[in-house]
Amino acid sequence: METIQIQISGIGENINQKIDNAYKQKIEEVLSDLKAMGILEEEILEVRNIVTQENNNKTNLGKKLLGWIGKITSKAIEKGIELNLPMIMGKIQELM
Repeated sequence: METIQIQISGIGENINQKIDNAYKQKIEEVLSDLKAMGILEEEILEVRNIVTQENNNKTNLGKKLLGWIGKITSKAIEKGIELNLPMIMGKIQELM
């Protein structure tokens, strides 16, 4: 009896690619929302860098994003700027 082997490649890759694309789209949405909330461009760039560098390590990603929120909170208090921190925290949590 002859054994026939069929190799299907690309199915898992397509699923991973769709997940990656959906996450990248989510990142862009969150960054756009942060800009609309009055977050400075340099701080938005910092979030982008964190997410890009730590996207494979959820623990580090969470720690760094929470550190970023702490920094933004401190800056807002120092400058007397009123930011909608609960909304900002909600948006950042979408990236974790």
